Amino acid sequence: MVNTRILASEFEYFEPRTINEAVNLLAKYGQEARVLAGGSDLIVDMKVEKVNPKYLIYIGKIPELRSIAKVGNEVVVGANATFFDLIKSPLLQSFPILLEALKSIQLEIKMMGTIGGNICSAAPTASTATPLLVLNAWVKVVSARGSRTIPIEKVYVGNRKTSLAPDELLTEIHLPVLDSRYGTAFGEIKTKIKFAVVIGRRGDVCEHCRIAIGGDVEVAKRVEKAEKLLEGKVFNERAIEEACDAVVEEIDPDNWYVREVAKYLFPKVVWEAWEKAR
Repeated sequence: MVNTRILASEFEYFEPRTINEAVNLLAKYGQEARVLAGGSDLIVDMKVEKVNPKYLIYIGKIPELRSIAKVGNEVVVGANATFFDLIKSPLLQSFPILLEALKSIQLEIKMMGTIGGNICSAAPTASTATPLLVLNAWVKVVSARGSRTIPIEKVYVGNRKTSLAPDELLTEIHLPVLDSRYGTAFGEIKTKIKFAVVIGRRGDVCEHCRIAIGGDVEVAKRVEKAEKLLEGKVFNERAIEEACDAVVEEIDPDNWYVREVAKYLFPKVVWEAWEKAR
C-alpha cells in the first residue's frame, strides 16, 4: 500500500547556504532540529510520526557538500552527494565494492538518497555501511565548536544510533584508495544479510583481510575475529569455514534463517574477493 499521509506535525524550515550557517542553526536548536538532505529516510519517519522535529535544516543548497574530489591518496565525497552522483563519478570507479552495494537501490532513491544521510541513519541495513567499513573510510563532522574526524567504525554505535552530537553536521566522507592488488566483493540477500570483504594475498596465503557484516543484525560492524582466522593462513575451505563460524556468531541465535543464509552467502563473497586479489 502506498503511504499517502502528509506530514502530521508543524515545523520551521531553514535553507542555509553555507556550512557555517547550518551548524549555527544546529547549535541554536539542538535536539529539536533534524538535518534534511535527500529525505528518503527522514520524511518517511516524519510521516509515521516516528520523529517530530520542530526545526528542519535543509542542506541541499550548500554546494561544497555535493563535491567529489581526489585529495592525495583519498577520494573525498561531500555528505550531500547522492547515490547517483557516486555511480556516475569517474573517481568512484576505483571503489567497485561501493558501487556494487548501490546497484539494488531503487532508481528514485538513487536520485534522492545521499551518502551522508545513509551513514547518519545508522541502519544496519544501510547500503553503504559494510563497504565503507572495509574501505577504512573516515568522516569529518563540523559544529559551531569546531570540527573532528571519526573512523567510520566509530560512527555506528547501535541500531540507528551514531556517535555524532546533536549539534554536529557530517560534511565529508574520506575514502583511502585501495592497493590495486587487493580484491573486493560485496554480497547481500535483500535486507537479511550483507557482507563486504577486502582481501590481500601472497600466493596461497591470505595476507590481509577485512570483513564487515550488515543486514538483520544489531549494528553494521567489522568482524575482527573472522579476519584474524584468515590472515596469515593458507586460504582454503577449512579456513573459510572457521571464519564463517565466527561471522555467524554475530547473528542472534534465535534468528535461525539469517544464520543459515549467512552460511550460504559468506563463503561465496570471500571466494570472490580472493579470486580478484593478485
